[in-house]
Amino acid sequence: MKKDTVILVVLLTLGSFSSNAQSSKSEKVIVDRSRLFNQAFLETRDSMMLNDLLSVKGLFGNFENYIQAKASSIRTVLESKIAYDTKPVEDITVVFGGKSSAVSVYILEMIPVGADKELSKKYRVMLFWAKEKGKWKLLGSQPVYLEK
Repeated sequence: MKKDTVILVVLLTLGSFSSNAQSSKSEKVIVDRSRLFNQAFLETRDSMMLNDLLSVKGLFGNFENYIQAKASSIRTVLESKIAYDTKPVEDITVVFGGKSSAVSVYILEMIPVGADKELSKKYRVMLFWAKEKGKWKLLGSQPVYLEK
């Protein structure tokens, strides 16, 4: 009986370490992809990167409070005439909803290029991620303006 208990405890412990390692690896991937999303969306306007990050099934909120499907969201980014400087995003919180869904949340501060710092805006950004064919894809996004 003791031998069975010891084996069970060892297996549960190893499973816990494996689960934590997998969770940690997924968290890093989501943090990296969240940063890539910011970069592709606001700085480089990289349609190929956005196409890779965004799920076809997703709906994406933008800074003007519109909800758009993938194709129209990418088109809006490419057609935008306003360029932004952004502060590097430091703290990204990731919360998992099982092994195949997660939410990343962070504060984004941005200012139109060439504008005074008084025109800077802060947003709390929530990105909703889901695993599709083994790859984390953005299923939804919603920036919320934070009043000064």
